[in-house]
Amino acid sequence: METLNIETSLDPDDAIRLLRRALSRIYHDTNNPLSIVSGNAQYFLELAKSMDVDDELIQPVEDIEEASERIADGLRQLNVLRDEIDVYLRGRRDGT
Repeated sequence: METLNIETSLDPDDAIRLLRRALSRIYHDTNNPLSIVSGNAQYFLELAKSMDVDDELIQPVEDIEEASERIADGLRQLNVLRDEIDVYLRGRRDGT
């Protein structure tokens, strides 16, 4: 796992850029495995329902699918924050 080296003398804009990069990394590193988990859960549910598998086996997979959606919602919020940081930095750069 890569660690961030933060110097105490960072310019505030540099600190915000560092935060933006960290948010992007968290999003990417979480979203890719989440897509695999979510896709496999959806596939299993479709397969299980077509094979008339007992609900006792389906419920845990539905729980995985619901948890995946909650995580995806959190990731979307991180993306919104990252976009707001971009707007802020553009405004600082353009002097607005």
